[in-house]
Amino acid sequence: MPELPFSKLRALSSTGIYSGKSWPILYAFDPSARGKVPVERFKEAAEKFNYIIAGSHNSRNGPWEDVFSAMHALWDDTNSRLSIDKKSVYTTGFSGGARAAAAFSKVINHPVAGIPHRIHFFEGTHNWPPSDVFASALEWMEIMRMKKNVIPKDQNKIACSPFISSLKDISEIKESLTRLEQSETYKQFLQNGTKRNQRESNIIRTCRKILDNIEKSPEDYKDLEKLFAQMSLYFLLNEYQKQDSLEDKSMAIRLLNSIGSRAAQTGNQHLKNNHPIKAVILYEIAVKASEENKDMHKYILFDLAQAYALNKDEKSALRYLDTAVENGFSDLPAVQKNPYFEGMRESPLYKDIIVKIKKKACS
Repeated sequence: MPELPFSKLRALSSTGIYSGKSWPILYAFDPSARGKVPVERFKEAAEKFNYIIAGSHNSRNGPWEDVFSAMHALWDDTNSRLSIDKKSVYTTGFSGGARAAAAFSKVINHPVAGIPHRIHFFEGTHNWPPSDVFASALEWMEIMRMKKNVIPKDQNKIACSPFISSLKDISEIKESLTRLEQSETYKQFLQNGTKRNQRESNIIRTCRKILDNIEKSPEDYKDLEKLFAQMSLYFLLNEYQKQDSLEDKSMAIRLLNSIGSRAAQTGNQHLKNNHPIKAVILYEIAVKASEENKDMHKYILFDLAQAYALNKDEKSALRYLDTAVENGFSDLPAVQKNPYFEGMRESPLYKDIIVKIKKKACS
């Protein structure tokens, strides 16, 4: 798994990517610059289908200028070092990384040949899908490459593919759907959906207004419990934790992820621009909204610790840094080399936190 330092690129492929043969490539964008995560989850599928997977350690949610720079670095590095099939360039992204993936072609000025699409549902949190879903996605892409004659058709692969063998007559299914749509149960389901959509729209409208007002008057939002209630965060967390309705549960986690993502992204900008009070409030919102998203929660706790450090609140900074570690944060260099924590190195709690992280690395 070679490390390409100029863009902090993580690339993975089967043996032979530096040879004269050209290979398909998939560029992966993570909202928190965790280029290693999609690369490792794609590992087995990449080796099976002979793809190069490239993930950026620079591209993350935040100012588009930084994202665009990361894209150009990623494109330049891979093209200067690897043998890439220019007819088989693909992108993927999770959350805010999906926006980067969608913009990649335009930013690097590479033509879009087409957008084959297929919806694949899986059970999970707001995070990258599991490895088997990645494998299924790459298999679908391979079938599409054959269909478009980008690569020769492999009849054995086509015959064994679930995407081909599952194409059957669905007339009976259509008839069943028609009967279902005429039932009272389905009509009630639609009515409930209308009410749910209205509730969701109201929450979105309120949260947007509050987030906009924080930009103007952050001092009005220092009462965090009141703020969380105004943004319906307690309500949404309760709806997600209840088991009454899958639709209500889905609405709740969708809104929590959306609110948390916007708050964290804006917090990133204020942290970078040295606006500690705004950064603290926004990260507090993101931390609350991400309570049920364990994969992201630890990173946002770490960001909140940085914001409190910038705000000269050492006690809160160390408390949230410790909480981040308790929730699974284990990036030792990110802590030890972090300028925000410079004045805290001699604190007993800081030293205890470093010991905890080192123990996690050894376990």
